[in-house]
Amino acid sequence: MKALSLSGCLGGALLALAACGGGAAVDQSRTDGAPAAAAASGQPGEVRLLEVPPQRLKSGQCALALWSRAAKPERVMMAFSDPAVARVRFAERTEDLPQTGREGRQVFGHYPLQSYANEKVTLTVRVDFEPRDQLIGGAIARNGTIEIVSVSGWSATVPVGGIVACEP
Repeated sequence: MKALSLSGCLGGALLALAACGGGAAVDQSRTDGAPAAAAASGQPGEVRLLEVPPQRLKSGQCALALWSRAAKPERVMMAFSDPAVARVRFAERTEDLPQTGREGRQVFGHYPLQSYANEKVTLTVRVDFEPRDQLIGGAIARNGTIEIVSVSGWSATVPVGGIVACEP
């Protein structure tokens, strides 16, 4: 069986995610107690993850691709193992956030708990990995969340699912 590659559109990963169940709502809140509707209306400090364009991996590089678990899933993050960064898109800007922490058992260069941050935002990624015999050099990330916290105190939790795979 040929190894799964992330250099294409990852159509197989979308099929795997579709089998994971229905979409879930995004929990948006502010740490100052403001209602979720205010955060969703474009308040200052709000940080929204937008779809990340397709990415190409270098030979031997592994990545964790995560899609929002919504009616129309979007690839909202690509985390790379080397260098350890998360590629995300905010307000039409694509940014690489350096990894600031990780915990748990490594699965192809990724961990069940990973943190990424810059001077404006912190992302905390929690995923449950499921190795699959059908995936050579990869695993399904069936259940997960991305918690986003901006320096202004705005926060959101995005339910995600995805796949970790390596380019041969």
